[in-house]
Amino acid sequence: MPEALKYLLATKYLHSRRRAKGATFLSASLSDSLSVGVGATCDEMITAILKASLLLIEAALPVGSVNTSEKGPWNPEASNFWRSMVRFSIGPATLMGCVILLQDAIDKGWYRPRGKHMMECLPMYWKAIEDATLASIATRIWILDRSILYGMVNNRPSTTSKGRKSK
Repeated sequence: MPEALKYLLATKYLHSRRRAKGATFLSASLSDSLSVGVGATCDEMITAILKASLLLIEAALPVGSVNTSEKGPWNPEASNFWRSMVRFSIGPATLMGCVILLQDAIDKGWYRPRGKHMMECLPMYWKAIEDATLASIATRIWILDRSILYGMVNNRPSTTSKGRKSK
């Protein structure tokens, strides 16, 4: 794992039990996103690290933090598509869009109180995408990582198929 990724809180929880992503193999995705060609620019290398950071955070999300049910916004098909979007994103605006999609999918109950406040202080989604830079993406990813309660898990289904809360 690159040194830059070791500073994320997500790395401590990546191999913990009861992650929302389950046992999906992450290393291929990380390797793909981190690979840059010979003669890559500094911006290309930073972009690769930002992509890997985002994939790492998603892989470390605890059970219950995102709705992974078949009809939920982070169902297996949607999350696989999102991971593809991250890996193949071109330019800061599309990568910022990926950050925002993940941020929006996470249940607000899985944010630390101060982290939730910091997230609310960030630019609105449309403005963040419009003015996206590598620095603004890095800032948003760092705040997202520091905001998530990775140690909290909920493996109980939140609703039954009829929409009532389960016991």
